[in-house]
Amino acid sequence: MKVLVTGANGQLGYDVIKRLNVLGDEPVGADREEFDITDGKATEDYITALRPDAIVHCAAYTAVDKAEDDRGTCRKVNVDGTRNIALACEKIGAKLVYMYPGENGRLTTEELDRKITPKTKVVAVAMVSNVLGLRAPVEEIVKRAHAVGAVVVLDCAQSAPHTPVDVKKLDVDFAACSAHKLYAPMGVGALYARAELLEKMPPFLSGGDMIAAVHESGATWADGPRKFEAGTRNVGGEVGFAAAIDYMNGIGWQAMEAHEHALLDRMLAGMRAMPWLTVYGEPVADGRYGVVSFNVNEVHPHDVATILDAGGVAVRAGHHCAQPLMEFLGIGSCCRASVAIYNTAEDVDALLENLENVRKVMGL
Repeated sequence: MKVLVTGANGQLGYDVIKRLNVLGDEPVGADREEFDITDGKATEDYITALRPDAIVHCAAYTAVDKAEDDRGTCRKVNVDGTRNIALACEKIGAKLVYMYPGENGRLTTEELDRKITPKTKVVAVAMVSNVLGLRAPVEEIVKRAHAVGAVVVLDCAQSAPHTPVDVKKLDVDFAACSAHKLYAPMGVGALYARAELLEKMPPFLSGGDMIAAVHESGATWADGPRKFEAGTRNVGGEVGFAAAIDYMNGIGWQAMEAHEHALLDRMLAGMRAMPWLTVYGEPVADGRYGVVSFNVNEVHPHDVATILDAGGVAVRAGHHCAQPLMEFLGIGSCCRASVAIYNTAEDVDALLENLENVRKVMGL
């Protein structure tokens, strides 16, 4: 099967290509040098000429800190670019497949059955949505994906700080998380991969520590994950990451989950009593981790965030690097309130009180 992989120079695109090679498919990697996904005609011309059997769309604007300020570029890449890929796919009969939640914000078994088919090669899913805060049915996804020979890539950025992630028990092939959401420094994270997959994958960067030996005629790579860790590592970030993990283990997962669940339950109970406010995803604490996204009806999220900030409450407002989900929900953006182990019931009450103030200030 000929599979076009966009964003081939990125880490995800690279890993997808290597796995497709292992599976015996014919991956074709493309990046901006081959065609610009924000250019509809260029996208259509490239895909029409290539005529792939499937497309794994990995290209994306991923600069989180810049996304809110450079919204135009972010939208062109993540929304318009994806639409261009989809339109080109339609012309040649290839399928670009997304899984969308049901009315309560949770993925359904019917959606999994519709979207995971014998043609599926890679299933990439967030264990917990960074917008909805709801846990995906990872176990069901893995079972269905492996039954058709597909690889599962698990995004644990939102789940890792709030609930244990047992990659062996979940039986995923790849899993990744950032460190800063785990109370560690920025610029470092973790990537898990099955040992047998790592052994089959060649390195994509060269430098110190990733080689076993170098000769005039060639080189041999180090074993396991070391061959992917080229050059000078972020030692300070790694030490901070380890210290953060030790700190969290010292508190204990059961205690952290119970504390955060109580805070979410308190927050959602208060929000359910506000008919002028919309919570996205089922407004219950069970199966929810870390975040609640909401809008004050008829008020722009940035205005809500500004008024809350004046009251000493910090939330994030924007599309949260999830514009396709925003479009699916029928909104342009929303506010997101996060809870963590350092938050208190008083913090939650302050949020609820200041939301009442938003209503008063805006004359609702």
